[in-house]
Amino acid sequence: MLGAITNGSASTLIGTLWAHLFGTRHLGAIRSVAFATQVLASALASGLLGVLIDPGVRLEDQFLAMLGYTLLASLWLKLLVSRLYRLTQV
Repeated sequence: MLGAITNGSASTLIGTLWAHLFGTRHLGAIRSVAFATQVLASALASGLLGVLIDPGVRLEDQFLAMLGYTLLASLWLKLLVSRLYRLTQV
């Protein structure tokens, strides 16, 4: 249930964030590139999981690596947000 709530609100919030940061002129192009990238990443991720399972990398270890990646990406985004906002205010 929490995943559904997160997924549903993310679509609305991301569109609003992009419109605020980049304006509405190129919003369609930005949105299409972002979602195409998301689809590609999800397709590659399942293949990568399988490739890592073959030599014996446990799924639990892969999940921990994904958690670490998510935390690092979140920290990087937090540091980047103020700079993005300043760049869009020119």
